[in-house]
Amino acid sequence: MILSSDFLKYINSPSKFEYLCLRLAWKKFPELSKPFELTGDEGMDGVVYYGKKGNIVLQCKYFIRGIQAAQRKQTLESLAVLNPALKIRKWILCLPVNPPGAFLNWLNNQIRENFKQIKEMEIWDATKLVYMLDKNRDVRDAFFYPLYKEFVRTFRTDELELISFRLSTESKGWIQSKEGLFIGPSKENRGDPILDIIVRNNGMVTTILHKVTLEVNDVHRVLRGIPGARLLNSLKTYNLPLDNATKNKVSIRMDPEIEIAAGGVAKFRVRLTEPGFAWIGAIRLSVVYGTRKILKLPWVRIST
Repeated sequence: MILSSDFLKYINSPSKFEYLCLRLAWKKFPELSKPFELTGDEGMDGVVYYGKKGNIVLQCKYFIRGIQAAQRKQTLESLAVLNPALKIRKWILCLPVNPPGAFLNWLNNQIRENFKQIKEMEIWDATKLVYMLDKNRDVRDAFFYPLYKEFVRTFRTDELELISFRLSTESKGWIQSKEGLFIGPSKENRGDPILDIIVRNNGMVTTILHKVTLEVNDVHRVLRGIPGARLLNSLKTYNLPLDNATKNKVSIRMDPEIEIAAGGVAKFRVRLTEPGFAWIGAIRLSVVYGTRKILKLPWVRIST
């Protein structure tokens, strides 16, 4: 396992924790309908996923400092928001910590005695969430990439090391979240998103960058026009069509190839073109270098 449960301390707000859990739930239950938001006294108190086999409710509690009497009270208040007439196949409670056994026993008794509409209870605690993040690297990378220097081995293959990976300033009309690799359109007229990549050769000999590969995951298309391809602006900007990658990986040979001396650094750009329909999804780039070695970059979530 790459991460530890302490990794969740970097989720420094309840809203970010809720969004992380929603992303993981979407991956866990892709067959369910779009979630319906539950509302409590302080805003979002959970979501309901309606399905043919039964309804699933996800509620998140940002109990980052542990669970005491006050946290038990808040948990009961969240349960009270649920409609007693709603039949719930599974109720999921998301926590950024590992709760004590006494809390779990108490909660199980409360549900059995006072919330009989819930058929099954499931806890997504810190250990469970970290396991799910390891299984869904696109979600993990998008949320935690800003901290990658502390976990550099995750993003390093042999001699080639990723130094920087972000939205280029040449991407007019696109913005990147300050908290991770989430890229989306701004209100301006826009062209194609361009990604700046900087790598370092930590080996003892010169290496050559040969090829860039694009793969996609968790794509949701929207009928909203069909943008066309644009021209290259630079010899070291490489075009990769998004639409061709929806079924298979798509690769292009880097022409010109980039030579990096031992200890040297190289910067190049990748322009994502031809999305076809507008869509929301995750993409990952890989760089082929040397003698068939591969550097896999972090997953990025993009909405076009």
